[in-house]
Amino acid sequence: MAEERLIDDDKDKKYRFRINEKGEEELVIDEGEGEDSVHEEAEISFDEAASEAELFYGGEDAPLTEEMGEKFTALTQNAREEVANARYSTALESIVKAQEICPSDGELCALRLEAYTSDFSDYADKILPEAVKAARQVARFSSPSCREELCARAGSELKGMIAQLRAQAEEVGRVNEEKKSERATVFLAARKKAFVRFLFAALPFAVFLVLACCFSTMMYSDTTGRFIVLTAVFGGLAFIALIVLAFMARFLNIAARRVRLNRDNSRTEIGREYIALTDRMNALQEIYDCLSK
Repeated sequence: MAEERLIDDDKDKKYRFRINEKGEEELVIDEGEGEDSVHEEAEISFDEAASEAELFYGGEDAPLTEEMGEKFTALTQNAREEVANARYSTALESIVKAQEICPSDGELCALRLEAYTSDFSDYADKILPEAVKAARQVARFSSPSCREELCARAGSELKGMIAQLRAQAEEVGRVNEEKKSERATVFLAARKKAFVRFLFAALPFAVFLVLACCFSTMMYSDTTGRFIVLTAVFGGLAFIALIVLAFMARFLNIAARRVRLNRDNSRTEIGREYIALTDRMNALQEIYDCLSK
């Protein structure tokens, strides 16, 4: 009865759903709140859903808040000083933090490339991938005057290294191709021989198998049992030929695999040297292209 009275007392009240602070729907009694309150509740979680980057920096064209602008300026100034003092690892820490605030700043992209290359004096293999990424950012975000200044500082040395690497890669590539041709002659001959042996093993297997199948279809037509014997004989010969064929197939597979591997530069020391020289040359060429575009 108490439950019925509670329902009777509340029957004239209005009910609605709202979103609570946990993002869940809950039923509440509308005691006459206006439309402004409803709209206010509907806007819950907009700021909660926004990330810190969206709050302080909305994208490449969005302005920074005063606080984030000051932080960005301090980080950029610190990175510039660290690069000037040849403390490149420390400079990169500030650059990474600053780019989290404003990734499209052209000066910052140029500083990042300078830090990775030790002010264009060291292009170690371990940092080249990151240097290439930084150069791509320079090509995208830095001004033409900035790229021109960087190219004036680094372009001459880059062109010299690229030319030297190209000459080395051509020489190593020529030797590599000669070695591959010498090995290919041996491997192709071995593959041809293995293929011929495979055919010689496959032919008797096919003949014995066909004969065994033929005699098996009529082995009960002769009361003397001759066809039964012939079926068993040719079946046994086909089984032996199958074993031989399996060995020949294995030899053929090995020979064919050697021919394929011989074409792969990563399988030989000189081939790996050629790959390394080519990759380094291409990386330096991309950095130069990004600065000179």
